Amino acid sequence: MRSDEAETLDQILDQALARYSAAQPAPGFEQRILRGIVAKRRARGIVFVQWALPLAAVGCAVFFLGTQRPSAPPHPEALVTKAPPPQVVEASAPIKKNARGQRTALPKQPQFPMRVPITLEERAFVAFVNDAPEQALRAFNEEAVAPIAPIEIDRLEIAPLQEDKQ
Repeated sequence: MRSDEAETLDQILDQALARYSAAQPAPGFEQRILRGIVAKRRARGIVFVQWALPLAAVGCAVFFLGTQRPSAPPHPEALVTKAPPPQVVEASAPIKKNARGQRTALPKQPQFPMRVPITLEERAFVAFVNDAPEQALRAFNEEAVAPIAPIEIDRLEIAPLQEDKQ
């Protein structure tokens, strides 16, 4: 029985393959293939044209920039600037050194840091305090300054837009 089943299977396969190999391509199949090949060739040409113009522009720019010569350097006299002569400063006092060649200690100031004269603003403040001590106490009293309260912002409400019906 095995051989009968194998023979029928072989016959079925032979018939199916005969029908498959006898099938003809759809009408216009060859024309579609040829048009696809031509379209691919044209697309390659378009790609070449798309890159040809930018490459030519870059080539021209490189050529022109490479062939330009730098301008002549300025004359050496133009580069030299005349500086004013150095000022001669006299030393206030020679640095004193002891027998070992070390510097001697600098004189100490009677008060450190040194007193500096007061500025105009400080003078105005002293004059204000001397002329009106009560007003100065009120103006600069820390207790009189109001405490800083946190800022409160009302809730933001946005009304919806109204549509115009025409």
